[in-house]
Amino acid sequence: MLAIVLIFLVSFIDWFIKLGVFNQLSQLSLKWWRLLAFSGLFSGLFILFPDSIPYLEPFYFLVYLLIFQRSWTWSQSLFYGLAPFVLVDLFQRTFGIYQLKWTTFQLWQ
Repeated sequence: MLAIVLIFLVSFIDWFIKLGVFNQLSQLSLKWWRLLAFSGLFSGLFILFPDSIPYLEPFYFLVYLLIFQRSWTWSQSLFYGLAPFVLVDLFQRTFGIYQLKWTTFQLWQ
């Protein structure tokens, strides 16, 4: 049970960061309660369907933009829908490199 709660919490924080980046980049005024609700919804879907949901994650913002932001062109929706995933992944990989270097440095001492 504790493992499920921790997985939900990590997924929730991950989605909250992605939604925050999405909110800042797209300049859509998503209220804080919507950020929390969407984070909880996406995290719940991840817990219920752990094998298939990670492959569908990049399409969530695209669907959201196509439904609620119809005035944008297709290329705008594509850019703003995928940019949060690229930025968060870039940050995680950069942080992972420094964490690996630090761990390696600690093991050598």
